[in-house]
Amino acid sequence: MRRGIRLANESVGAFTEYWDPTALECGGSFTVEVTIRFLEHLQAKVGEKVVVLLDQATYFTTATVKHIAADEPIELVYFRTGRQT
Repeated sequence: MRRGIRLANESVGAFTEYWDPTALECGGSFTVEVTIRFLEHLQAKVGEKVVVLLDQATYFTTATVKHIAADEPIELVYFRTGRQT
């Protein structure tokens, strides 16, 4: 049975490859700064290479976020947009 994670309205969460939950309070709107804090939080929690699946929201796709990820063992993978055939 998989364990769940219950998040407050102002939190973002993730699961490790072993289904260990982790969360970070984001204090309202999801921004570039929150994205960077979350990526750093994941890296500190996991302690090795992190692969993060993201949508195409601008706070995930900015050059700043990509630059931070490039300096860490973090791989950003973006879901394709539009209708898949």
